[in-house]
Amino acid sequence: MKKQLNCRKNIRLKSWNYAWEAAYFVTICTFEKKHFFGSIEQGEMHLSHQGILADVLWFEIQNRVADISLGEYVIMPNHLHAILVIHSSK
Repeated sequence: MKKQLNCRKNIRLKSWNYAWEAAYFVTICTFEKKHFFGSIEQGEMHLSHQGILADVLWFEIQNRVADISLGEYVIMPNHLHAILVIHSSK
C-alpha cells in the first residue's frame, strides 16, 4: 500500500508569478522529517554524506540555471532553508 503524502493547502499568492525577478525564501524538507542531512551535536551541525551532497548540489544550481544567484542558506538535520534570487532574463 502506498503511503499518502501530506496534502497541504496551497499558500501561493494567486496574483504573483513566481518566475518574476525577486528573492525567494525556500524550505526543503526530508521525507517523514527524517534526519538525512546530519545531526546537531553540542550545538553544531554535522553533515552526513547526504547533507554534504545537498550542500554541493545547492551551489550547482547557479551553474545549471540561467539568471539565478544564491543567497544565504542553512542545512538542518531534516530540512534546509535558503534564499534563491531570480534575475531578469532581459
